[in-house]
Amino acid sequence: GSGLTEITLPLSVAVFHNFSLTGGGNWVVSADGGHPLAELRNLGNAPTTISLRVQSLPIGWAVSGQTEVVLGVGEVKGVPLELIPSADWDGSMQTIRIEAEDEEDNRGEVLLDTEQSDYSWASSPVIVAMTGDHAIVRIHGTDASSSVEDLVSGLLEWHESGGWALPVVASGNGSLSVDLSSLNYTAHVIEHSIRAAECNVLGTFEEVVAHCSIFNGTEAFSYSILLIDDQGVMLDSASGQVSANSPYGPINLSAEGWSPEPGSRTLTLRLLDGRGFQVAVEEMDFLVRRSDWNIGLVELELDGEGSNQEVKVLTRRANHQLLTDADCHLSVVAGEHSSTHQVSWSSTLAPIFRIDRPDVDDGVEMVVTIGCEFPWDLDSDPSDNEARLILSGGSVGPSEFADMGTAVAAALLVIGVSLAFAWMLRSHREGKELMEMAMAAAEERMAKKRIEPEPSDA
Repeated sequence: GSGLTEITLPLSVAVFHNFSLTGGGNWVVSADGGHPLAELRNLGNAPTTISLRVQSLPIGWAVSGQTEVVLGVGEVKGVPLELIPSADWDGSMQTIRIEAEDEEDNRGEVLLDTEQSDYSWASSPVIVAMTGDHAIVRIHGTDASSSVEDLVSGLLEWHESGGWALPVVASGNGSLSVDLSSLNYTAHVIEHSIRAAECNVLGTFEEVVAHCSIFNGTEAFSYSILLIDDQGVMLDSASGQVSANSPYGPINLSAEGWSPEPGSRTLTLRLLDGRGFQVAVEEMDFLVRRSDWNIGLVELELDGEGSNQEVKVLTRRANHQLLTDADCHLSVVAGEHSSTHQVSWSSTLAPIFRIDRPDVDDGVEMVVTIGCEFPWDLDSDPSDNEARLILSGGSVGPSEFADMGTAVAAALLVIGVSLAFAWMLRSHREGKELMEMAMAAAEERMAKKRIEPEPSDA
């Protein structure tokens, strides 16, 4: 045989979970935030997940970072939280409480007082590295032109990744000096592992393949393997021991049950030795989509005529509530015209979108396509993502002008006849009145003449 022996927590060894949460000094915070000098250590004999909460947070302050931390057996890790103060913080001391709890309801907490500074830790000041390595540390308020000095190693060199290369010399507490500010750190320095290993994450989101292999070595080797998603959730783990002078692997882990939100998601596969030191790590990004939803075009309708004409886009949808943050648009093509219109699906009823008619001739076909950006770029029914319409009613033709001219001429003729008739009636009345006045005057003169006495002879 191969002489290989693997022990994965035998029944005679009960699984127990325990951890510690410790902190030292003040929580140094600048305007950009700051990480605490606090660490978690797995004291159990199996991988564990620890949940973090920050209490007694002042009004206007915020916390960012991971609230779920997965630790292998014996592993030490800095608390991955950053405290961001309010813009009007005057530097007065605030006491912040960090609480931690594992899956067995074991709990821990630490109280830290804030300290205002121009510089603060942009990465955890708890450093775990191998002897002779350089740890990359990041400090808020510094850049390549700054001067950062370690009390033991002297001036640090700027690293192209955006941090400072700190030589790892020995375990214990240390301090960096930036201008007149001091930033304390804790280092856990470990000798090189007695074994080498490699890990691989392959496949697709639907079929993830994750495995690690441990290379040969002259001594027995204890290990734990963790498969973790980008939310800090442990999907699977394995622990065991490989006998001396024997390789082992591949050791397969499963991502079954992994159901992340749509988007670009990352899985991390880590292999740690019995001291809790990371020997091998592999990451892979997966493009995660959901297709249990649909948006579609029902019909295109023309509304109005001429230059004010609009196109009504009638739609349908299913499970649209999933698209709360989706970036969706309508694409319009008609002849040489093309345009894109942002649209939202948040309305109570299926929306009807209105767009201006493209400035093209009647008879041109307009094609409207609907779609969304990743991860909402694939729905359950792609066949209804496009609708077509032959444009009409956008311009006034010559026959319509002739009809309009005829109508105007007829209207003018009616008006002219009406005016002439009115004038004739008025002239007839005025003539009749003048005739009557003349006849009355003549009759009056005749009457006067009849009654006038004749002259007598003297």
